[in-house]
Amino acid sequence: MSLKIAVIGNTGMNIGAAVAGDMALAGHDVRFLLWPDQLECLEACRAAGGIHVDEPASETISGKTGLGAISVITDDPAEAIAGADLVVLDEVQLNLEVRAADFIPHLENGQVLHVNMHGYWPGFRLAAMLREADKAGVTVTEGVTPTHAAARTGAHITPGFIRRALPLAAFPANRSETALDRLAAITKSVEPCRNVIETN
Repeated sequence: MSLKIAVIGNTGMNIGAAVAGDMALAGHDVRFLLWPDQLECLEACRAAGGIHVDEPASETISGKTGLGAISVITDDPAEAIAGADLVVLDEVQLNLEVRAADFIPHLENGQVLHVNMHGYWPGFRLAAMLREADKAGVTVTEGVTPTHAAARTGAHITPGFIRRALPLAAFPANRSETALDRLAAITKSVEPCRNVIETN
């Protein structure tokens, strides 16, 4: 099943770039949002028309290498997030609330937001912000560690690893089935957890 996937940000592990390139090669409609302090990555990906995924293909979901063409590469959260089935956030835990304040107003109820970092209670931390923005219909998912990691030079990434048997949970927990169905697009294999207490 092809999804509309918005990828937000790219930190030092290049999780965002790895997910965006891999998902584009897998046939999904990918939009990539980069922040003003990530201008070098934004300009390189725009010039290339996407992200070039190098070997090893074994550390990707798509199983492919080559240019993953990205439909939207932008610094505008509204442009990236509108209509997305799945929103994947690459952010360090210390910046979570600051970044979230910029993109939460553009989320749509019914969307799944996957916080692709190492634990640190993202579901609980974002819950009040989502309620205050009238986005309580957004489901937040989290794992114990990110799904992807890669090295990057310009618009080229070299996959480092893809997580297998990754413990994942949804917040609120009663939306786990729908959330995990969408997360199947970006994960090799998962271990569904009862709730986010287990993933933290």
